[in-house]
Amino acid sequence: SNNKNILKNYYSLHIPNITLFIDFWNENFIFDENEYYFELSEILFLFNKYNKKKKHNFNETLIHYIIQVNFPTYKIIDNKHIHNLKCKIWNKSEEIDNFIQTKTINIKNENINNIYKKYCNDNNKLKINKKYFKMYLNKLKSNS
Repeated sequence: SNNKNILKNYYSLHIPNITLFIDFWNENFIFDENEYYFELSEILFLFNKYNKKKKHNFNETLIHYIIQVNFPTYKIIDNKHIHNLKCKIWNKSEEIDNFIQTKTINIKNENINNIYKKYCNDNNKLKINKKYFKMYLNKLKSNS
C-alpha cells in the first residue's frame, strides 16, 4: 500500500510474532529419530493453544517458512509432515498408550482403522493424525 508504507503478504522473520514462534519451538520441540509424521497443522494448533493472549495471523504456510529458515535440519515432507520431531507438551505415543489402556482395547484382535475411529470419537481436542496412529499401532503389534 503506497499511502501507508505497507507491503502486503510479505513477512520478516524478525518481527515479534515470528520470534514468539521460534521461542515456542525452542522450548517445546526436540529432535527424536524415532518420531515421524508431526504435522504442520498440529504445530499450528499447539502454538495457538500456547499463545492465547497474543493475536497473530499464523498459518501452516508461514510456519513452514519459519521452520525452513530457522530449523533447516528438519525436512518438511509433502508440505505437511516433519519427521524426527518430538513435542514436550504433547507426547503422541503416550496418548495412544493411555487411550488403549483406558478403553481396554486389544490391538491384536481389532482393526487399526476401527481403533482410530474410536480414538477420534473420544473427547480429545487435538487428534493424532492417522498416519502416525497407524504406524505406532503397527509398531506396538510387532513388538508384542
